[in-house]
Amino acid sequence: VQQKSSANDTRSGYYCGPATAYMMLKFLGYSTSKHNSSHSLTQDRLASSTYLNTITVKATKWDSKVMETGIKAWTKDALRYRQINAPTVAVVKGKLINRIGRNGQPFAADTVEFTGGKHYNGHPNRTIGHWIAAKGYTNSGNTATWVDPAIPRFLNNDGLGKTSFSEPTSSFTADYLQSNGILG
Repeated sequence: VQQKSSANDTRSGYYCGPATAYMMLKFLGYSTSKHNSSHSLTQDRLASSTYLNTITVKATKWDSKVMETGIKAWTKDALRYRQINAPTVAVVKGKLINRIGRNGQPFAADTVEFTGGKHYNGHPNRTIGHWIAAKGYTNSGNTATWVDPAIPRFLNNDGLGKTSFSEPTSSFTADYLQSNGILG
């Protein structure tokens, strides 16, 4: 199962949350907010204090649950996304199969990569908290396809990294989703 969702480069070094929310909402056809119909879908609008509060905080913080409350406000909770802390592999596979496979809906992940640890998609060797979107899966959910809104901004010195990449669900969940989690 694959979903069409193009990467949308982050506008600053901390707009991965608004970029991820933008990609998801655009794909799902939410070009205007259900909270306020005068709000058109843009990263800056999503980054405002009405939704993700990214402009003020200079991040889209996992602990404050702003991605959940922001998407809930934008859609009037039509999608019923919920924040799941440190999900198990079974939970992530379930979201891949149900959200994407059955409902045609991408979901978000707030990954954490640590200096000296593993890094995905060509990200540099430093501690990074980063929002990405799940857009597809293969092999009954054993492999997930993600969209990285920071590429090409986040390329390492080798120029590696792709807007869309696939990783084994079990190792990706263990390596990158245990400090924060998913919005599924």
